[in-house]
Amino acid sequence: MPKPQAHRQTTIAPSSTETTAALVPYVHADLVRTERNLLQIGFFGSHDPRQKISRRRIEQVVTRDGRPVTIVAEFEAPLRLGLPSTNDLDRFLVFLKLAGEQRARQGRLMNPICFSAARMLSELRQSDGSKNYDAIEAWCDRMKQTSIRSEMAVFLSESRKYANRSVSVFRTYERLGEESLVGRRERKDDFAIWVEDWLLDNLNNDFIVLEDLSTYIQLSRPVAKGMFGHLLVWFRASNGRKVEKDYNNLCALLNIKAYTQFSRIHDNLGKSLDELKGIGYISEWEIARMSSKDGYKINMWPGENLLAFLRTHTKALNGNGHGLLETAVDQQAGASSTPPLLVGDKQQALRALLAYGVAPRKAEQLARNVDAADIIDHIEYVDFIAASPGPRKVRTRTGLLISLLDENTPVPSDFMTSRKRKAAEAAAGAAKQIATEVAVAVDTGRAEYEAWVATQVDAALQRRFPGELLSVRLRDEAAIQSKANIRFAQIPPKFKEQVALQIIRKEIREDLALPTCEDWCRTHAQYDLFS
Repeated sequence: MPKPQAHRQTTIAPSSTETTAALVPYVHADLVRTERNLLQIGFFGSHDPRQKISRRRIEQVVTRDGRPVTIVAEFEAPLRLGLPSTNDLDRFLVFLKLAGEQRARQGRLMNPICFSAARMLSELRQSDGSKNYDAIEAWCDRMKQTSIRSEMAVFLSESRKYANRSVSVFRTYERLGEESLVGRRERKDDFAIWVEDWLLDNLNNDFIVLEDLSTYIQLSRPVAKGMFGHLLVWFRASNGRKVEKDYNNLCALLNIKAYTQFSRIHDNLGKSLDELKGIGYISEWEIARMSSKDGYKINMWPGENLLAFLRTHTKALNGNGHGLLETAVDQQAGASSTPPLLVGDKQQALRALLAYGVAPRKAEQLARNVDAADIIDHIEYVDFIAASPGPRKVRTRTGLLISLLDENTPVPSDFMTSRKRKAAEAAAGAAKQIATEVAVAVDTGRAEYEAWVATQVDAALQRRFPGELLSVRLRDEAAIQSKANIRFAQIPPKFKEQVALQIIRKEIREDLALPTCEDWCRTHAQYDLFS
């Protein structure tokens, strides 16, 4: 995967140089069907459970049906119990595994969900001491008494609506136990749990995220545990490319303190990120300053074990393919240690990179991890910059191309690539052939989506940098990038602010949490192209 470049160390700190745990080979996954709401709203915090936090609020703006929507989730629990933490997440994942076994026997999940405490402790790799038995009952009590007040935050799959009310996770539970003397006192506790109807419906209707319990159980740090499930969602949405997360938003999601000093941020997150690197869920990470606003962001690149898990299981989860992670070739790669051969568009992209002077190993890495069309678009854009008249010339086209692709810096939307030109030509003759009509419809749908996204980003850009503030911010960003990135410094002055604008727009687009092209097209009847 793309890695942090050494020339960026003036503003970005690479991951710790300490030795991380040996990469755990990707083997059989112990699948758990995790309810998606509880993951997305950060129900299980990474805080210290000894602090007994009783209230918490998460508020964020998301885009639904083309409109920004403010969603709110408030959690409240008795002070004596405190809010759920990743310790409770451990037990909940095992509980969902046992619930899945019950569903397999019955064909559908039904209340109550029964299990033995001994089985849960065995799955958690914990001893059979009395404290561990009592901790299970305390977990049941906390899950029952923690309420979630949802304002458009919790999705109800049965009604296909978002809840505007308070809900709980467990309705009630019973603990049955006996003690017998067989050389020593032994506990034989059984639990029966009745979960709330909305949760039961969501599990039965597959409103879930698949997680690998056998990999999760290797983690020991609360922050690493809290991020584990989110990494699957984030990297699936990014199609296996680098993910950038606003540090303050990440801390709010994990319910941990946010720091303003770079060193404190590094100390607070570094060991947890290294632990995730050790299990193969991320390959590299770094802390960088935000370009669109004050503060820091966390950049992460996917690890081989996470990519293998997505290749193998994501399509089975929802019946849809989503690009890089879902091709038949990549599914075969999940079962083999030998990378698959590049075919079709990716093979053409590889040849283009090699012809452009990119080293073979780097060219293959980019061809595997970057959309083939994006590679061709970036080559044309770099050629355009290099050929433009001016006092300064791009000295190393290859280096600039690699830098733009590694950083996932988009090509300006108004730059006419050969791909756009071909799409326009195809649109002109679409009436001649049905096959062409379908291809044009897909391209048009994507073009409409990108235009809609550009409108959303433009509006957010004007809100953040009204009037002359944008010009000032672009000059500042261009100056910062010129000092931090040797490739950026080679760009002719008249293009620097243009590229800086794309960097800022990319960060704003990440912040807006916009729907994917597939999801957006499904809400527009004329572009229902991805079923």
